[in-house]
Amino acid sequence: MSSPEMLHTAAEPVAQLVDLVRARLPVDQVEQVAEFASQYYGQVALEDLTERQLSDLYGAALSHWHFARVFAGGAPKLRV
Repeated sequence: MSSPEMLHTAAEPVAQLVDLVRARLPVDQVEQVAEFASQYYGQVALEDLTERQLSDLYGAALSHWHFARVFAGGAPKLRV
């Protein structure tokens, strides 16, 4: 993602993902998950985003959000 044009274009799949988050999740989770998904995919190359189905991007972001949102501290939280 070296050009401003690519940065602008890469924002489109992320915006579609945020729209999907807003359509599928309960109102009390929408803002947090939408912000997480925007940051999660915000620096990903356009070609990496467009190679995947929107539902797969949604599923991966939501899975990681659920995993990471609860952390008691003290020990690393890992999932392989």
